[in-house]
Amino acid sequence: MAGALALAGLVGGAVAEAATGTLPPVLRAAHAPSGRVPAAPPGTLQDEFTAAAAEFHVPVQVLLAVSYQETLWESHQGEPSATGNYNVMGLTSVAATDLAPPTAAQKTADLVAAGDLTVPSAALLSRFETVDTSAPALHTLDAAAALIQQPDAALRGDPRQSIRGGAALLASYQQAAGGGLPTDPGRWYPAVAAYSQGPDPAAEAQFADRVYATVAAGASRTTDDGQAVALAADPSVKPRIPAALSRAAVAAGGVSRSLAAAPVRSAPCEAGVATGLGSCSFVAAGAGNAAPANRPGDGAAIRYLVLGGTTGSAASAVSTYATPGAGVSAHFVVAATGAVTQQLRTRDVAELTGNDSVDAHAVGVQTESYPLRSGSWIDEQEYASTALLVRDVAAANGIPLDRDHVLGQDDVPYPTADGMTAAHAAPGPYWDWSHFLDLLGVAPDGNGLPVVGGTVTVAPRYTAADKPVLTGCGGACTGHPADFVYLRTAASSSAPLIGDPSLAAAGLPTSGTDGSDTSDKAVYGQTFVVAAVSADGAWTAIWFGGRKAWFYNPGGVNGYANGDPSQDLVSPKNGTAIPVYGRAFPEPGAYAAAGAGSAAAQQLVPLPYTIEPGQAYPSSGELTGDRYVGPKDVIGTTQYYAIRYNHRIAYVAAADVQTTKPAVPPSGAFVPVAAQRIMDTADGTGGVPAAPVPADGRLVLPLSGVPATGVTAVVLDLTVSSPAASGAVTVYPDGRKRPGLATVDYTAGVTASTPVTVPVVDGRLDFVNAPVPGIADGAGIELRADLTGYFTMSGGGGPFHTAGPVQVLDTTAAPVAASAARSDSVRGGRLLPGGSVTLLVAGRNGVPRNATAVILNVTAADAASYGSVTVRPYGSAVAAVPPAASTVSFAEGQAIARQITVPLVDGRVQFHSADRVGAVGGFTLFADLVGYYA
Repeated sequence: MAGALALAGLVGGAVAEAATGTLPPVLRAAHAPSGRVPAAPPGTLQDEFTAAAAEFHVPVQVLLAVSYQETLWESHQGEPSATGNYNVMGLTSVAATDLAPPTAAQKTADLVAAGDLTVPSAALLSRFETVDTSAPALHTLDAAAALIQQPDAALRGDPRQSIRGGAALLASYQQAAGGGLPTDPGRWYPAVAAYSQGPDPAAEAQFADRVYATVAAGASRTTDDGQAVALAADPSVKPRIPAALSRAAVAAGGVSRSLAAAPVRSAPCEAGVATGLGSCSFVAAGAGNAAPANRPGDGAAIRYLVLGGTTGSAASAVSTYATPGAGVSAHFVVAATGAVTQQLRTRDVAELTGNDSVDAHAVGVQTESYPLRSGSWIDEQEYASTALLVRDVAAANGIPLDRDHVLGQDDVPYPTADGMTAAHAAPGPYWDWSHFLDLLGVAPDGNGLPVVGGTVTVAPRYTAADKPVLTGCGGACTGHPADFVYLRTAASSSAPLIGDPSLAAAGLPTSGTDGSDTSDKAVYGQTFVVAAVSADGAWTAIWFGGRKAWFYNPGGVNGYANGDPSQDLVSPKNGTAIPVYGRAFPEPGAYAAAGAGSAAAQQLVPLPYTIEPGQAYPSSGELTGDRYVGPKDVIGTTQYYAIRYNHRIAYVAAADVQTTKPAVPPSGAFVPVAAQRIMDTADGTGGVPAAPVPADGRLVLPLSGVPATGVTAVVLDLTVSSPAASGAVTVYPDGRKRPGLATVDYTAGVTASTPVTVPVVDGRLDFVNAPVPGIADGAGIELRADLTGYFTMSGGGGPFHTAGPVQVLDTTAAPVAASAARSDSVRGGRLLPGGSVTLLVAGRNGVPRNATAVILNVTAADAASYGSVTVRPYGSAVAAVPPAASTVSFAEGQAIARQITVPLVDGRVQFHSADRVGAVGGFTLFADLVGYYA
């Protein structure tokens, strides 16, 4: 929901590895082959499972599998989930004081944001977004603590006590079922089912079935805190299912007992949308909460799956949606136990997000989360059931399983500027999109490093070492991995976070660390167009919300460069800024033509956003404007493109844009070359005119220094010298359509060099100078290009391999002096003028002896005077004038970083400090390894 920020409970365990065995594909994780479980050293998590199993006479494979299905064996540092689960056994403890319940005003805002209701009744508010903290299902930790005579805090924070408590609880359930404590793991089915605390027998049986599938298939993974745990596959274990939990008994079990207060129609879930679920019941949405429809037969294609959060119990959400006149609904509600309730047939239109253009084409799934004061992950059962549900609905409707079609409510466009304050923030920054997409079998991948004009899919590391700061949880939020990257105004960790003036004007958080602030976060799986790559290669800029936004991405560690050239990119057609829309409505005349009446027509008003010339955004496809005016979908003739504009998707009019295809990481093997100047407008090098490139001028450069055939791309260091005005240079293959976005931006008066990778088609490249609009005279620029390597399909070279970032050189470290080419090259941790340092790279962080080149981020800092350092192949001569492509130049006191690709000779490279007149004192030198070619 929108008004109450649900930051809690929206992160799951790390992604598991490939699977075998009998689990459904969406539930498979890291399964070990059959055989003996590896011996665990004393005190490890594995050892604690073994000890607790022996202490409480629970089969160890049952105990391990229960924990795996609850938490993937994660402790989550003792912090609660969104529904009050703790530590590796997922035991629950929720008291009224643990909650920060939304106010009546916040509940009203949530209801208004999702639907058409303006003044909800007191009765509706009383049941909406509530949690019954007296329910025994929310106090299994308290019960387990009593069984092992430990304080509750011990079971929350200590994995050992959590495991002991879980084992004791399982044993108590098994004894209560009258089965004693058998050694046969298959006879523990009743205890496992009871452990789930499911709302009905079907939910309990579903959990038990998943646990026994894990016992049969086995599992193995390393947790976020470094604990390696394994469960050997044992397909010989056959669960003995009591008659009360048999499929027949479950099918006749009737209504979920936790939903007994809701108006219920006893019916199964819709055929084809719950094929992998063992628990799915139907509770009809109340009258007035949705629009009966016949999608897609009525012309309204189902193209989105939208995930949100309940900000209360699943039972509370189901009861609210079932209340006539609530004005809000969803197709499905998924409980933390994995139980699924369907409330609308997928053909109907829910009052879901407050955006008619999305709701008319969406199926909504609300996942259970409480308004806890802290909490940063979600139970594995909730992920599993949601993934199974999404997979089935997507398959039935032809919905692509990507982040342009599987949306969070925080991906949904603002419908209008006035609607910004009511927009949803769920599922929030702690929902583990990487794990969820992995469960769906569509985890993103890519190759190579980001290239300007290509696309990059955000994919941050989800590890305990990467915990971005977040606020909005009544202060600082619990430190936890999260699936987003912060976006900054420049390529520096000290640069401000980007902001959104429109959000600020609406009184919403922006340019900060608040969890509900969507202005400065790009989320796992979202794809953007690459606007620039920093000189040191460590930062990638994307077009985001009308501006360049930078995120830390050395060696592609936080984003995949996409190699698929099929996706359309859109950019302004006529060189002028174009509007961005939050809805894709038909033209006004379409309403009367469809018999809906002209009074139903809505004027399409743009959002306070634009796309400027030189920018580009990825599109998920062209669509026809329509609007659902129940029971009819009014379809017009106006065409739009759906785009990924910022954190949210948006729409642009097809008439306003041109489409191009993205650049892709070059194919073939990379061949490094010693940097060589191939173009310079100052002296005509390369056969170009020896004159500045005028405004809107174009140069055609015949390539030199590369083979005549087989070359797919070249890597250049492009330098713009002292431009009189700001602007941009676009570089592209000669004879091809000019791209709609720039390759390199430049600033008036600033000389800057940037590495670029450019495809090659006919052996020639075009360079176009485009100063800012309105600049015509005096806007010429000097351009030079240095070749550092090329990609070829004709043999030689090698592909790129990530090997960092990791520091491989620091002149302040003692061993550097031994590698100095002269005994006086390094003094006091500083490389002196005229000095050289040799660096052995082979063998560092996996770089093989046969590597042909390395990519280094080279930083010169704390310079006593102006100077430069050149990186060159080991043993090569010192050039009189070092080429710009391999040189870092700096002024006194500056710290300058650049990414440099340099060939390896005998596994080594050399750094040479220029012996310039007046240069004194030297500088400190650092180098980080990014990757290599081999």
